[in-house]
Amino acid sequence: MKSLLVLLLTVFPLLSLASSRGEDQFIEKVYSVIEAKNGTFREVAPADLNPKQLAGLMKAAREEADIWYDTILEGDYMLNSEADIEVVELSQYYSASGELVAYRAVIQHAAFDVGEDNCTPGYISSGIFISPDFRFHFRDEDAIEDFTEL
Repeated sequence: MKSLLVLLLTVFPLLSLASSRGEDQFIEKVYSVIEAKNGTFREVAPADLNPKQLAGLMKAAREEADIWYDTILEGDYMLNSEADIEVVELSQYYSASGELVAYRAVIQHAAFDVGEDNCTPGYISSGIFISPDFRFHFRDEDAIEDFTEL
């Protein structure tokens, strides 16, 4: 029993370390292409993804939208509870050598501006990068969450 405990305490931290290392490598690769300013985008439709990829895309979209609760939703905006997160743009992002380094998506959710006793309909949107295997994602700092009126 003690051996099993030692094995578990050894294996799980190593898996976590490997996962964070993979995520760090993904982020570094995307930023190196961005900084080199030699990446290219190719638009794709979410419908072109297989079911596993689409599930990964939507999982990343929901997790990235959760950030909004600590940012834009602390202000004068409220999500429309009758709507759900949507992917409104999807592109594949390639390095100069033609390697697929990420997917870039624009996600949005119907929302309201409730400031100053108004209830203006619109949507909150932001950009995100997702790894080609859909395991990792991070927000696009050049397209942070914003509200747009309808």
